[in-house]
Amino acid sequence: MEKEKSKKTKEAKNGRSEVVPEKDSVVRINFRIPSKLPSVYATHFFVQETPDEVVLSFFEVIHPILPPEDGEERTEHLKVLQGSGVVAECVSRVTVAKHKFPGFAQAMATTAERIVKEFESFEENANNQSDNKKN
Repeated sequence: MEKEKSKKTKEAKNGRSEVVPEKDSVVRINFRIPSKLPSVYATHFFVQETPDEVVLSFFEVIHPILPPEDGEERTEHLKVLQGSGVVAECVSRVTVAKHKFPGFAQAMATTAERIVKEFESFEENANNQSDNKKN
């Protein structure tokens, strides 16, 4: 649960509106994920920075169907694909306010560190089990 200070919008000198906190009042934010919100798979992504925000674009490569057997037909399909490439379809695009992005990046880094440690531990256990079976 995250709390955010209640804010007022006021007109800045440059004509843009800006958000300013009201005196120490706090409003709870109740996060909700709709049950029908689709979850998509991303194999590639881009991070683009603009003056006011960071845009995250996520893409999925749909692998083409190739003939199952090695042979001339499969080789021809692969040659065509090497020339034309495959499509990476944008499945999601998220724009994050620039001032919020460092917190997002820190959360991603913390998660990445934990995942790396889990994989290292998994590999170490697998190697130990393999060594025990040999003995």
